[in-house]
Amino acid sequence: MLESIYALAVRLYETKNYPQALRLMEYVLRVQTPEFKHLFAVAVMLQADEQLERALVFYERSTALDHAQDPRVTLGQAQCLILLKEYSRALPYLTQTWERLKGAGVSSQLRNQLVKTCSALLERVGQLTKT
Repeated sequence: MLESIYALAVRLYETKNYPQALRLMEYVLRVQTPEFKHLFAVAVMLQADEQLERALVFYERSTALDHAQDPRVTLGQAQCLILLKEYSRALPYLTQTWERLKGAGVSSQLRNQLVKTCSALLERVGQLTKT
């Protein structure tokens, strides 16, 4: 049952119905012990809904359950901080993302997708943080 609610929340997110998707995910988190994929999904949804401070909290919560060290977590954290114009705080997350992308557990498809984003952000944030 909860898996179907999670799937519906993801579909709502994909159609940009963030408030409804988030309500469903809040229910999922209330009725069971949070799992990585649920916390991560809430973080992504909050980021898409421009609730960046809340998204950072959920990215941090998902980090505790991120045994695979998913590069999307640190990239999401960096993106939120960049949008908040906290470039010096974002830089370590981008570096960590870059290191995670080298890991064996990352699929080549995900790696190819994230390398472009991460390298562009690293370059831009590097320029912005130079004093």
